[in-house]
Amino acid sequence: MKEIVPFLSENGFFFTARLFCSELFVVRKTYIANVSGVSLTFRSFSSDAHVINAWLRSPLPAHYIDAAVHDGIIIDAGGNIGAAAVAFALHFPDKQIITVEPSRVNFAILKKNTRSFDNIIALNCAIGPDDESAYLEDTTGTTDGFTVVTGPGRTDHTALEEIEIRSVPSLLKDVAAQEIAILKIDIEGFEYELLTPPPNWISKVHLVAIELHERLRPGATRAYVNATNKGRIDLGFLGEMYFSKRDRPGKAKLGP
Repeated sequence: MKEIVPFLSENGFFFTARLFCSELFVVRKTYIANVSGVSLTFRSFSSDAHVINAWLRSPLPAHYIDAAVHDGIIIDAGGNIGAAAVAFALHFPDKQIITVEPSRVNFAILKKNTRSFDNIIALNCAIGPDDESAYLEDTTGTTDGFTVVTGPGRTDHTALEEIEIRSVPSLLKDVAAQEIAILKIDIEGFEYELLTPPPNWISKVHLVAIELHERLRPGATRAYVNATNKGRIDLGFLGEMYFSKRDRPGKAKLGP
């Protein structure tokens, strides 16, 4: 319920009371709220309010602000409902932002929440090592518990939909970019596949911010360490995200 209180100041008592009742009686409804001057669509009885508060009602970590002075685009991998992309757009209006979200349900909301920003490109896909198709599986029964599975799906989870996967070099080619100022990764365990084997393109990324999901995908942490153990400086954890920055401009060519 503590995630509901911040909506009071910008949206008034009656709106917040309705939202509170939806949470109290476990009713999922769609709401439109004013958040930091932006109209955002979100769902009650979900992780949406938490995500909004984390990205738009909390100070943006200095690591992002420092990284934004460097050349390159911003890639938001695991866009959810678009809160991170909106936060980046508000703080860095001159940066081009690509946000990718594989879930059709989440993407429909993300598209609404980012449509007023000309510098955001929203794509209904996942990010991965290659351009291919895969399946999205529900691992937790929540709006943020989807993970990507290539090949035959695991039988202990529910396969929801077939999805498209785009590689980082493919996304860069789309916008004729060579560098990435910020790469934010929150992809529910698929970071293992994204970073195995260590990709050449990592040297083109100034700041990597990643949420590691070792519980969902054993080996994810090791994959990240292996991919970032050369030419990068560890910045440690802030909240749920682990940060590293490039030690010096990379010279590796773009590739898988």
